[in-house]
Amino acid sequence: MRLHRLLLTLVVAASVAATATAGSDRPAPAAPLAAVAALAAPVTFSATADTQLNTSAPNTTYGGAVKLAACGNGAATCSVDSANEKRGLLKFSVTGTAGAVTSAKLRYYAVTTPVPALSVRQVTDNSWTEAAATWNTSNGLPTAPTVYSSPAGSTKGYYEADVTSAVTGNGTYSFIVTSVSATTLRLASKESTAPVAAPQLVVTAGDPVPGDPVIVAAGDISTRTKVGGNKQTSDLVLALNPDKVLSLGDDQYPDGALADFQTFYGATWGRFKAKTYPVVGNHEYLGDTSASGYFTYFGAAASPLEAGCTANCKGYHSFDMGNWHFVVLNTNHNDCAYVACGATSEQLAWLRTDLANSTKPCVAAAFHHPRWSSGTHHGSNTAMGAIWNALYAANVDVVLNGHEHHYERFAKQNPSGVADPRGIREFVVGTGGNGLYGIGTPKANSEVRNATSKGVLKLTLHSSGYDWDFKPAAGFTFTDTGSDRCH
Repeated sequence: MRLHRLLLTLVVAASVAATATAGSDRPAPAAPLAAVAALAAPVTFSATADTQLNTSAPNTTYGGAVKLAACGNGAATCSVDSANEKRGLLKFSVTGTAGAVTSAKLRYYAVTTPVPALSVRQVTDNSWTEAAATWNTSNGLPTAPTVYSSPAGSTKGYYEADVTSAVTGNGTYSFIVTSVSATTLRLASKESTAPVAAPQLVVTAGDPVPGDPVIVAAGDISTRTKVGGNKQTSDLVLALNPDKVLSLGDDQYPDGALADFQTFYGATWGRFKAKTYPVVGNHEYLGDTSASGYFTYFGAAASPLEAGCTANCKGYHSFDMGNWHFVVLNTNHNDCAYVACGATSEQLAWLRTDLANSTKPCVAAAFHHPRWSSGTHHGSNTAMGAIWNALYAANVDVVLNGHEHHYERFAKQNPSGVADPRGIREFVVGTGGNGLYGIGTPKANSEVRNATSKGVLKLTLHSSGYDWDFKPAAGFTFTDTGSDRCH
């Protein structure tokens, strides 16, 4: 059967797979987890490779270095003209599942109308690569007999095909997407800059493994109120009842005064102070450059390397949870003006030694100022470069930041901001209760962004990986879930 006219460029809104370095084919992901907890909630996986096959350029590759540029000269969306047949070809790596897959849905976002019905087939040969796939080399890829379909429509937005029978658990899955319609169609690609327009492979399987520790994180928390956003997010944390909590800095506005910590933070997030690992932010230093309010309120938890310290403390330390090692850093104020964090600083020397001495297979770091941010208020902070260099050298898996008052998740990237399968995944979670800031042009490797919902990030820490789940506070709706393995 002749299949006509489609371009599909695929992205995933919540990514588990690593993205490629520009100019190279995306590497295959590591082997599936053997002992990671099952995923009870739907988890969104990204394409590890995607390209198009074009009859009018049968020997041309559209993945890898040139991305999916055939229809738009590098643009994020491309049209399908009526003279040529184009097929979308994509590959996913599903990891971290256990038990039976109960649902798998391939979703894509149509950015033009009308939307014709699309057909999806599973490709049973996963050896193709973006660097080599062309119409001539890949047109004959073997496919399973089942044809999955997504409905036609008249409006822009998400459409989906139920591919549950094709996804049986951990493994690599390829699909080819086609249409017999002569209608020109444009779909959001993985290069799309729209914050919520990404195609998704959403998989649900099994139940959680009991005993895996849970930690909840957010920053930019408490103002001088007991009934505002800080109350909403603290109620959420109480309902989640995690094992530990990370406050990601700027815990008490406007200036970290001890009386404000005791009165306002204490009435809200202070309700689980006993299991909180605090992170210091710039606002803790505004009223007092020694941050004595912060260090006095949190006591030994704020700077455990200095017994009894209540002012001008180091504020960096580490702790373990299950198979995970966490480092908490002090990026304080005006690019580490009070406690240095540069390449030759005492803090960085401690960090390198601490990471070298850890025997845990998974590592996360928490500090206030994000190296990368698409926010319009603060943006990316190059002064955090030395920290990122040290973390990357030690194969750290996750970085948690606040400061920019929004939520943002980045794909794994190296200190130069290039997508890298052994890079660090950064979460900016400045949604702990204070007002939210705007988002500008997305930075490279930014996968999901939201500036409308206050909430917290829940991390379930498995023996060889982790699940993330952004939970909105009451009255908000944004969510983001996913799963990944440790390096």
